[in-house]
Amino acid sequence: TETQVSSITLRAPGKASIRLECLELSNDNCRAGRLSRWELKEPVKVRADDSAVQSLLSSLNNLVTSSVIDLASEPPEQRPALLRQYGLESSQLSGSYLIEVTFYPSQTKRSIYIGNTNPLGDSRYALYGSDVALISGGITTQLDYPASRWREKRFIPIDAARVREIVQTPNDKGASPLRAEKTGSNWNLRPSNVPGDSENMNSWLSSLVFLTAEDFLAEKKDSTEGKKWLSGSKS
Repeated sequence: TETQVSSITLRAPGKASIRLECLELSNDNCRAGRLSRWELKEPVKVRADDSAVQSLLSSLNNLVTSSVIDLASEPPEQRPALLRQYGLESSQLSGSYLIEVTFYPSQTKRSIYIGNTNPLGDSRYALYGSDVALISGGITTQLDYPASRWREKRFIPIDAARVREIVQTPNDKGASPLRAEKTGSNWNLRPSNVPGDSENMNSWLSSLVFLTAEDFLAEKKDSTEGKKWLSGSKS
């Protein structure tokens, strides 16, 4: 489709909702297959892992139904019981898997509620509008991920080619910071004002740009969990 995706909300049973927003609407990049920047808005506001979101977009773009169940052909009084069997009756939806996609520029929202597993396979029942369909059960794997899955894990998420200066502050408070400045392809070290070794400098820069977190121990440093870990780190 030519419509862009402005936001995606994910929810798994018993977990807080996760909301992702695209930052590239003006560049027409917020769609599957386009390199775009995303931000995690809920449960914490931080840069998102763009590659992880692109993988999600691709999964949603390729999500197809294996069959559609025609509830309209069933007597009205039997439909609630059928939906309850699928895990998709109205009272069950608040505790079901949910994917909500908001499109741009219309701001139209489309929601997919995912219910029980089909007893004849690994597909799941899904409610899309007024239709019930069978979809691949594998999509719930991405919905079960914690919020940390969608966070940018690089400490310095930038293009190494755009870096023009690096400042390293020593632990010794009396020592001067090491400053490396780049002009063209050459590096100079300050305050000694001597040429830097380009190979070593570029290796150092690469190690900084690709320095990533394995996991996040807490969503916020001032949370109970965050304070616990920070207290332990001071030992």
